Amino acid sequence: MLKSLILKNLALAKEIQIAFEDGFNILTGETGAGKTVLTYALNLLMGQKANSQMVRQGESSGYVEAHFEIDSLLEVQKFLTHHGIEFVENEYLILKREIVLNGKSKSFLNHSLVPSSLIRSLSPHLIEMASQNETQQLRHEPVQLNILDLFGRHEKWLTPLKATYKQLQTLQSEIDELSSEKAHFEEKHELYSFQLNEIQSLDLKQGEEDELFSEYRLLATSQEKLSALNEIQSIIDQIPSFQHSINSLNPWKDQKNIKELKQDLTSASNELIEISFQLSSVKNECDLNFDRFDEIDKRLSSITLLKKKYGCLQSKQSELEKKLESLDTLDDLLLSKQAEISKLNRKLEEIETQLSISRIERADILEKQVTKQLQDLNMNGAEFIISRTAKERSGTGIDQISFFLAANRGEKAASLKERASGGELSRIFFALKSLFASFEELPILIFDEVDANIGGETATIVGEKLKELGKSRQVIAITHFPQVAKQADYHLKVEKREIDQRTLTYVNALNKEMRQEELLRMLGGNPFIDRDKGLPIG
Repeated sequence: MLKSLILKNLALAKEIQIAFEDGFNILTGETGAGKTVLTYALNLLMGQKANSQMVRQGESSGYVEAHFEIDSLLEVQKFLTHHGIEFVENEYLILKREIVLNGKSKSFLNHSLVPSSLIRSLSPHLIEMASQNETQQLRHEPVQLNILDLFGRHEKWLTPLKATYKQLQTLQSEIDELSSEKAHFEEKHELYSFQLNEIQSLDLKQGEEDELFSEYRLLATSQEKLSALNEIQSIIDQIPSFQHSINSLNPWKDQKNIKELKQDLTSASNELIEISFQLSSVKNECDLNFDRFDEIDKRLSSITLLKKKYGCLQSKQSELEKKLESLDTLDDLLLSKQAEISKLNRKLEEIETQLSISRIERADILEKQVTKQLQDLNMNGAEFIISRTAKERSGTGIDQISFFLAANRGEKAASLKERASGGELSRIFFALKSLFASFEELPILIFDEVDANIGGETATIVGEKLKELGKSRQVIAITHFPQVAKQADYHLKVEKREIDQRTLTYVNALNKEMRQEELLRMLGGNPFIDRDKGLPIG
């Protein structure tokens, strides 16, 4: 149970220490007295995001601290042990949240700094908070489904259903990706095949290109040499003409200088004739195979062309072979994953069927129990109805759950989503909370003005039910109704006072006399009070 709550420098609370008792605790006070800061403090302890604006004006930080008695709370003890938090028997568990004006909030558990997420995980084992805001959430069908599943204790199906559904989604995404990849490869298959065939047709051997280049250079050198020799040959081939020109000097052969010139020219001509034989011999030694040269030139041109097109031919060939092979691999992989999809679908259908059957069965029970609770809450003739229709598969199954209410006998049922009034929602919410409290083992229930939008005799019944709940657990409620407050085992009053021109919130425990005065105030100052029962009379 919650033994005490300490607030320091939060909103109008300078320093408040509130002691709670076992059973049904009630908090009352004027609107604006500071009850909101108490619910904010409790929500902070449950891991709600901190708001630095809640720090009291003029202060740099504030905090809320709660002391819990957990000797009988085995789930809480298991949680602490699992997370390595030490606790001592017969000593309180201390939760603390500190808000810094210009910084992050801090969370403490038994005086040790812990992540806020740890506090959020622990708080559901300690406290169940019911507020007016939650009442409006009843209009939402996902909330309605969650309520039915909580009532039906469907976690044993929901856990594997969510896991299997997630697996199915992941697998389907993989199949979609593989199918897209396959379509891309199929689209490119003809191109890849053509490119691979083009490279394979070249049939380039390892080291062949280097060998061809060496041979090509050798043949090219021979060709250049032969070209030079042929050019010389073409000049030597002019010797007969040269000799004829020499003979044209015969008319002057007796002239000494002509005679000597003719002799020298004849000697040069004869020498060139001898050189021509040597030239022919050298030319014959040039081993030039023009067909081979052309063959190598064409081969190297083909290699160069493909290299410009594809880069390294060996790498490109390997890449293309893998791409074409992967198409076959993709087919096998798709078949495997589709078989897995079928298996998961069968498993999911089985879980969905079992869950749907249980939902229908538990919905029938919940309908009857909520209807009884509503009639107890002064809604004679009311009927609570749960509709189930099939919907598209999701992580919550294939059931569309909707809550309906026939508020009066003979009236057509209307969905909470569309037509329920604030008073009807408050009654249904309270009925559900009362039902859940009967089979949940939460030690502390906190009701924050959940009796809003009701009054009169119904408020009296709500007070009686809260008192009954307080017999098996600690109940803390905030109310504006004296009919509810008078049922409490322990009464606390929230009020504000002005001291030194500053407004402060105080929380005081009321004795019997003070309590009667507070109930009188809540009644609007009615002087006719039964001092023994605290009930308004005549």
